[in-house]
Amino acid sequence: PDASITAHVGVGPREDGGGFGLEVALDVNLPGVDKAVAKDIADKAHVVCPYSHATKGNIKVTTNIV
Repeated sequence: PDASITAHVGVGPREDGGGFGLEVALDVNLPGVDKAVAKDIADKAHVVCPYSHATKGNIKVTTNIV
């Protein structure tokens, strides 16, 4: 029940130099779960997430286990 994910959304220059794009940093907090296990869970969730599918290749996403 104490698990949480905080999304930090920013705007920055695109790597191709063609203007600006979105970038997202996800802070994943899974209290009591080993960090390696939490990272595995987050990575698997990213694969099946409908938002991840919709934005794949368009938004840089970084996942941080906190």
